[in-house]
Amino acid sequence: MINRHLSVLVDQLLAEGIGDPLAQRFTLAALWDDLATIADETPPTCVIAHLSGATPADIRARADDSNRAPQPQGSAPDRILEAF
Repeated sequence: MINRHLSVLVDQLLAEGIGDPLAQRFTLAALWDDLATIADETPPTCVIAHLSGATPADIRARADDSNRAPQPQGSAPDRILEAF
């Protein structure tokens, strides 16, 4: 599944005019967001916060108001968000 999702991402980047996608540098947040979109999943709040420039508290409040399932306690995204 990972290879399939990454292949889709490379195809999308090529379609957007990004030359040689395999040689590009991306943040983990950007990669996580793109792969979550391809997998039809919602990225964790720490990724959304990083990409939107919003504060983690703002993102947590929006997540609490949505129908989005919370991240499991102690998950990697939770530990990253706690570092903010």
